[in-house]
Amino acid sequence: MAKINRWLAPVAALFGAAAWFQPSVAGSDLWWHLAAGREIWATHSLPTADHFSFTFADRPWMHHEWLWGAGYWLVYMVNPELVAWANLALLVGIFGIALAVARRHCGSSFGAGCALWAVAATCWWFLDIRPHELTLLFVGVVLLTRGQPWAPWLWPALMIFWCNLHGGFVFGFGAIGLYALVRTIEASIEARRLAIDWRLWTGVALTGLAFLCNPWGW
Repeated sequence: MAKINRWLAPVAALFGAAAWFQPSVAGSDLWWHLAAGREIWATHSLPTADHFSFTFADRPWMHHEWLWGAGYWLVYMVNPELVAWANLALLVGIFGIALAVARRHCGSSFGAGCALWAVAATCWWFLDIRPHELTLLFVGVVLLTRGQPWAPWLWPALMIFWCNLHGGFVFGFGAIGLYALVRTIEASIEARRLAIDWRLWTGVALTGLAFLCNPWGW
């Protein structure tokens, strides 16, 4: 029974959290993202001028979330309903990571599950089908893996995708840099001298350079 409960608690938490999400498409963002994705695949190039508005027509446009639209357009082409299912799968992934992080901090599957249900109940209106959910996913990945010795080498690879999917990559870089700073302060206080983990800061520097892996450069 103990083994069953260890599996049952997270499954129940995830299903309970996901039950909040049968979203109507409330935001208008989805449609122009899909239209931009359609244009990217039709022209095999990124749109650099605004074709979707009247007052800003044909003016320069930096579509910094182009990769999300291009990916979701492929899903939409298979079946429009799959866009909602893909969004639900993404939310389950976000909640799964959040559950793991909460479980690590509180040591209780029940407590982590209750926290996750409370989070789902309060934020469900915010989780429309938009690219900002990728920022939630990637922040979760950073939080879940940051203590691993290989984490600094994961950050640059993550950032290459992140900076082409959503503008929240700036927040992600801040979270990574803040973690490295706090770890440095803690180690320095313990050693009573400046203690720099070059592995951490090399990862931060490479993550900053990964910003350049976008169609518009610096």
